[in-house]
Amino acid sequence: MLEKIVIIRNLFYKCFLISLIYFIFVSLFYFFNKEWAVSFSTGLYNISKDNLYLLIVYFIGWMKMFTFYVFLVPALALHWTSCELKKEQK
Repeated sequence: MLEKIVIIRNLFYKCFLISLIYFIFVSLFYFFNKEWAVSFSTGLYNISKDNLYLLIVYFIGWMKMFTFYVFLVPALALHWTSCELKKEQK
């Protein structure tokens, strides 16, 4: 059982790391190429700049919440559980 918990924990940690790297990449890309990204996206999806800025803010906010609460919190809980199980086995 302990091995399964550790494997699942490591999976959550790796998913968190990948999501964090993607979140940083998207945020930096938007920060440094804001005008180009906005003009490209408004032309591609036929939406106004105001709506696109709102969508970008929602995307970054929800991605941050998803990354931390779906991946990091369960990983930390599993880490804590595995440490407790290791103490009990000794």
